[in-house]
Amino acid sequence: MTAIHPLTQLAELMVHADFVRSEADEQTLRAAREAQQRAAAEEVRALHAAADAIAEQAWIQGGMAVTGGALQCIGSAGQLGKSAELPEGASAEATNVALAKMEDGCRPWQTLAAGGQTLDGIAAPAGQLTGGTARAEAEAGAREARGEAEQAGARADEAQQHRQRVERHTESVLELIEGTLANEHQANLAILGNF
Repeated sequence: MTAIHPLTQLAELMVHADFVRSEADEQTLRAAREAQQRAAAEEVRALHAAADAIAEQAWIQGGMAVTGGALQCIGSAGQLGKSAELPEGASAEATNVALAKMEDGCRPWQTLAAGGQTLDGIAAPAGQLTGGTARAEAEAGAREARGEAEQAGARADEAQQHRQRVERHTESVLELIEGTLANEHQANLAILGNF
């Protein structure tokens, strides 16, 4: 049975420890890349949700504006041809009665036109309320996912760098051991040469 040189045993232990650290780094790297991919997918999902919210906002705002404009047009059109017909030489009282009748006939149309103006005026805030909030939440989710992806990328880079340092360390340990064994072998040969 041949005795194992202590430096060989040390080298074996150091290389094994480096191998274990390298494997751990590989697992960390793999997990970080997977987390980065999941976060990127979540960012895309959140951006799609933001786009959907923008579309919802546009439909509601546009629908209310169109409806408001249509009501204004209908109200204005309903008032056309509504004028007071005053006989010649009518008294002031007769004129006032005729004007009141004309106003009574126009009032529903005026109300309809005013309602259309109001609806048109609240279209933007209503659109913002329905779609703007969801959009803001989705954009915040996208920013959060982007941050998670960046953190996972940083962890992956760190694991990759650590793995490279471990590999360089393993190479230097092996070179040191090889050099030491070569020097020891040369010394042994020199001793044997003296006999």
